Amino acid sequence: MLTTLARAKSLLSIPIEDTSQDDAISLFIEMASSIIETHCKRIFKKQSHTEKLSTLQEPYQVTQQPLTKLVLRQYPVLSMESFSVFGESMTDYELLSDSGILYRQSCWPKGEYIIEASYTAGYITPDIATTEQPVNLPKSIEMACILLIQTLMRAPGVTSERVGDLAVTYQNDGDNLPPAVKALIAPFVSRRV
Repeated sequence: MLTTLARAKSLLSIPIEDTSQDDAISLFIEMASSIIETHCKRIFKKQSHTEKLSTLQEPYQVTQQPLTKLVLRQYPVLSMESFSVFGESMTDYELLSDSGILYRQSCWPKGEYIIEASYTAGYITPDIATTEQPVNLPKSIEMACILLIQTLMRAPGVTSERVGDLAVTYQNDGDNLPPAVKALIAPFVSRRV
């Protein structure tokens, strides 16, 4: 999860001793975390991943330019367990950990190649943090989660509301994310489809 119950309640100004909404808030935390990860097309929590890629599939089509770069779906990459082409282990690559980009020193010839990468990527999220491994999830992602929780708690699906002379309209452009949430998570949307 991208935040914890205690952190969400604190930022939503709900007293920690008030447990009347805990079940609902916990559900909203799960929903908001899932919505943000789906929108960003990636998983933020630190875990192991294995990707099988074909050089003839988007965005890796080998057409006029030789293939020297691969973009992994998950990042930041914390460790690379294996990287192989047709089962043959490769070591002639450079990993840009923060962006999950692998560069090879030499190109593969044109044609179809099956590439497999096994690696550990992600952040220490608030729900798995320990004293030895403190939270390193960017604060803007957690804040986006809490803003989305607030929106879901207030009135899910409402595009405008009016109280006296005050009127608020929430933009609905198809994905139902509030503009502030979209702005906070925009830098973290995966470059892979």
